[in-house]
Amino acid sequence: MKPLPVIAVLVAFFCADVLPAQAPVPVRFRTLGLDVAPAGLYYALKESDVTVGVVSDARSEFYAAPQANPVVFYRMSQGPDGTPVKIPVAQADLSGGGPMPLLVFSADPTAADKLRIEVLKDDPTTFPGESFRILNRSLAELSAVFAKQPTSVPAASDRIIQPRPAEGMTTVFFQLLSAARRDRGPIYSNNWAMVPGVRTLVVVTPGASPQTPPNVRRISESVDQLLPSTNLSAPPQ
Repeated sequence: MKPLPVIAVLVAFFCADVLPAQAPVPVRFRTLGLDVAPAGLYYALKESDVTVGVVSDARSEFYAAPQANPVVFYRMSQGPDGTPVKIPVAQADLSGGGPMPLLVFSADPTAADKLRIEVLKDDPTTFPGESFRILNRSLAELSAVFAKQPTSVPAASDRIIQPRPAEGMTTVFFQLLSAARRDRGPIYSNNWAMVPGVRTLVVVTPGASPQTPPNVRRISESVDQLLPSTNLSAPPQ
C-alpha cells in the first residue's frame, strides 16, 4: 500500500481536529390511544418519574425520550412498608421510530393489566403534509381509493398515500372498501379537503362484531405544530 501524501494527511488531521462532532438529534415522542385512555402512567427520565398522558383517538403533547431503550411505562403503587413500587405496564423500542415517534397504545388481550405499544415513525419527512396514512388494525384486507386511484391496505399494515386531486380541486374523494367484498360497496366514503401542510391519520379498527364493518377514524394535524418549540415535557432542571 502506498503511503498517503503529506498534504492529504494534514488535511485529514485538520478536518478531524476543527470540525465539531454533530450532536445526536433529540428524540421526542407522542402517544395515541386506540380505544384506550390509560391514566396514571409514568416513565423514567433523568431519575424522575414523568407522567405520560394517553388520549383515545388523539395525539398527546411531546415528551422527551430517555437515553435508555426500550422505554418502560409503569404505574406507581406502595409496597408493604410504604415505599414506592413501580409496576411495569408496557414498553416501547424507540430505536426505529426516528426523531418524532408516535407510540400507539392498545389493550393487551392476553393481560387486562397490561398494554401494547406500536411505534410509528411520525416525523414530517416520513409522514408529510397533504398526505394520508392508513393504519389498518382491522382483521380485513382493505382497498383505499383516492380520486379513483386504489391502494391495497392489508390487515395490520401501514400505508402512506399522497393523492393528487383533479386540477383546480381542493378536495379528494376517498373510499374504503373490503378487498374481499368490493361488490357490497364502500365501508366508508367522503370528500376530504386537501389543506396545505395538513396530514391525516386514518385509523381502521374492527367493528363491534364480525358482521359489522370496521370503524374508521380520521385524525388530522398541521405539520407546523411539529416545530421544536412545541410543548416538550421534561422535569425541571
